[in-house]
Amino acid sequence: MATKENPGRFDCYANARPNEPMFVLLGRDPVAWYLVLQWAELRIKLALNQTDDDQTEDAFKTAMALKEYAAEQGKDPNGVYTVTDVEKLNSLARECHDISVSKGFYDPPPTFEQRLVLIHSEVSEALEEHRDGRAPTDERYTKSRGGEGPSKPEGIPSEFADIIIRVLDASAYYGIDIGRAVREKLEYNKTRPHKHGRFI
Repeated sequence: MATKENPGRFDCYANARPNEPMFVLLGRDPVAWYLVLQWAELRIKLALNQTDDDQTEDAFKTAMALKEYAAEQGKDPNGVYTVTDVEKLNSLARECHDISVSKGFYDPPPTFEQRLVLIHSEVSEALEEHRDGRAPTDERYTKSRGGEGPSKPEGIPSEFADIIIRVLDASAYYGIDIGRAVREKLEYNKTRPHKHGRFI
């Protein structure tokens, strides 16, 4: 990472060729951190960098430093989050919640502890599918009682969907901006060491 007083190894000014165009991003700019992340991700996709090389790691660390600096300056670095990822997830959360309410699952509302148990129950059901010898991509559909109405999707993909639906339902109920929270955590995870310093 570079500052005005301490140019870094990948400082563009120091490495620029004569008359080479360049553009400098400053920490006070609330969108600078996001642009640096996008730059790093694009170079990885184009095989110009590896995820764990020095320049990529420096870019990810710089992005987080830019974000923190912008926040310290009273700017809103989270304003860059787009409708395509954050708002769509929040919209899906509201839909999950609305369906739960319409089907009577809030008469009365479950407690926080009950919600966690129900999320865990969906995880357990996915495990049972696996123990029964079904592959993660196996899907099947069973007819409802009486043979009327749409068939019920079953299998590990369906259980994973149930996990997500319960988490999103709870997020909407408690007013959690889950789209922003997921995006923020993803950006932070990009800056962490290999396997986050753990074994698995």
